[in-house]
Amino acid sequence: MAQGREILAIAAVVLGGIMNGTWNLATKDAAPAYLTATKGSWQWENVWLVFTVMHVILNILVVSCFVDSRTLFDVYGEAKLWQIVLMCLFSLLWGLGGIGFGVAIKTIGIAVGTSLV
Repeated sequence: MAQGREILAIAAVVLGGIMNGTWNLATKDAAPAYLTATKGSWQWENVWLVFTVMHVILNILVVSCFVDSRTLFDVYGEAKLWQIVLMCLFSLLWGLGGIGFGVAIKTIGIAVGTSLV
């Protein structure tokens, strides 16, 4: 049984590495034709828009699978105003950081960008 877990762990690491190495492939001119949205390549804004929309949809689905909606209303109902404001502020900063990361990747490239940024 332990060997099955080790194989699953290795497969997860390999899959994570492939996903980490190819997430920005659609923005490159050398990308396969089925990955590009236009004749050339996607702009980084398009990739981040798709990522953000999918991120929101998947988060809503995952959270709704594990947490009852009444529980979420209770959590937000008991939160103080400053806690909600801080949550919104950090969400905004996360979004700006994502935009900055996209600009950095577009400017200095994937290899240097993902290793430095």
